[in-house]
Amino acid sequence: MYIIGVDVGASHIKSAIVNKESLEIIKENIILYNHDKLNNEKFVNLLIKQIRELIYRSKNKIKYIGVAMPGEIDFKTGTFLGNDFMHLSKIELVDILKSEFSIDVYLTNDCTATLLSELYYGSFVNIDKGLMITAGTGIGTTAFKRKNRGNII
Repeated sequence: MYIIGVDVGASHIKSAIVNKESLEIIKENIILYNHDKLNNEKFVNLLIKQIRELIYRSKNKIKYIGVAMPGEIDFKTGTFLGNDFMHLSKIELVDILKSEFSIDVYLTNDCTATLLSELYYGSFVNIDKGLMITAGTGIGTTAFKRKNRGNII
């Protein structure tokens, strides 16, 4: 099974096709942009273009798309609400991408995405509670506690 992972930063969109079983990165893309000149429409168009290329390269074998962005996310609606440094706000990203590609889409905060990757594949595999802090253009934090082995709250 193949997935597309997307990391949105203040100046870039990085994306990759990943084999979910082997965790092998099949193809990787990076788009650089000036966030001062970016608006919602331009951002969504860049993102769609990048994902479309990866879907094409995968020969349409993508099971789902995961997008991580810095800032506030409304998880119930799949909406990027914004942050203090990108000129983007209230983008209903999950609905837009599902409509465009007919593939399941998951949206989360970039710090949360980092935490989840460490919990399942990295240095937090055997840790029951903790805090993740990320520092990039901004500072992100997220905490976790396992209810039992496998479930995270």
